[in-house]
Amino acid sequence: MKILKPSEVAEILQCGEDHAREIMSWKDFPAFEINKSKSRVFRRVFEKDLYEWLEKQKTLREA
Repeated sequence: MKILKPSEVAEILQCGEDHAREIMSWKDFPAFEINKSKSRVFRRVFEKDLYEWLEKQKTLREA
């Protein structure tokens, strides 16, 4: 199971890395935090979860 970094999420979503980081901080986005420090939070997402989330977003927009 592949774990994606913000740069890889940005590539898939065809957006900037800063915007991908913002999306990854949304409550409904399936990211998880690793190596939480005082100054930075590192978020990652499983590739499978990203595609499931995208499909859910598509379904919500069509409803």
